[in-house]
Amino acid sequence: MTEPVLRVTGLVKEYRSGRGAPVRAVAGVDLTVVRASTLAVVGESGCGKTTLARCVIGAVAPTAGRIEFAGRDLVGLRGAALRAVRARFGFVQQNPTAALDPMLRVREIVAEPLRTHSPLRGRALEMRIRELIDLVSLRPEVLEQRPPELSGGQAQRVAIARAIALGPELIVLDEPTSALDLSVQAQILNLLLDLQRRLSLTYVLISHDLDVVEHLGDEVAVMYLGRIVERADAGAMRTEARHPYTVALFSATPSVRADTHLERIVLRGDVPSPARIPTGCPFRSRCWLWERLGRPAVCAEREPDLNEGGNGHLVACHFADRVASGVALSPAPDPEPRPPAQ
Repeated sequence: MTEPVLRVTGLVKEYRSGRGAPVRAVAGVDLTVVRASTLAVVGESGCGKTTLARCVIGAVAPTAGRIEFAGRDLVGLRGAALRAVRARFGFVQQNPTAALDPMLRVREIVAEPLRTHSPLRGRALEMRIRELIDLVSLRPEVLEQRPPELSGGQAQRVAIARAIALGPELIVLDEPTSALDLSVQAQILNLLLDLQRRLSLTYVLISHDLDVVEHLGDEVAVMYLGRIVERADAGAMRTEARHPYTVALFSATPSVRADTHLERIVLRGDVPSPARIPTGCPFRSRCWLWERLGRPAVCAEREPDLNEGGNGHLVACHFADRVASGVALSPAPDPEPRPPAQ
């Protein structure tokens, strides 16, 4: 097996909320990312995936756990040591226009990491800038423009050029296409795939869009309330999802429903606050399978572990076998309204 570029072990991130107990945005996450592959982390807003990404790149200090990058634990690094490691990461944000300084020209934006972390100057620097602009399929004339003069797709290409400028060993893509039109989304995804093949890039993709995940991801990790509830190869996840939350996410994607004949499953309510997580299984308060099975007590009493389900497929559900066997893929009719689970 290829040695992982990134290994996250027992990662916890807590925030203080007034005088109350700490709120866990990330709750004991374990992940590995293999070189030249894409790990996609998916889930609804508020599930902790962006906090996880920010911990990985060193923008947020974790409360506990290990983040091993190229064999070195990043937790606890400060000052120059942290800056040196962060130079080996790339980061592409959700809103490309907001991520770029509107007062700088594109040439200055792309040159910034090179001036800070590389010895390139003069003609060598200019050649590298032009090489990067060409890699992301932009014309040289764009170098004299500022972000407000660019289209959304052009701005994201500039952000990608900046992210790959130093030849990073890992790039975090935080919803890289969600602010773009559909036609432009496809162009950016194809660009990211092309760059990955040409430069052997390693990605961590943060997304709520399963079509994007299927296009770019090699492995998928599904997050809910700061926890990984399922992880598998991207192809296996599409056809063999075993967690009720994952099944519901895929059922909301028209292309998946058309291919698998999966019935649309509508989850009730929003993701609970991390300050008020239901007892037992965190997904219990919205779980259609729990309702279908008659609200078994074990789901309210004990949080399921993330267990091996065969072929590297991990799932945290007491009744994953019922989903895997297809017994419960079609939810029962909505029962009479009941008070929310506590």
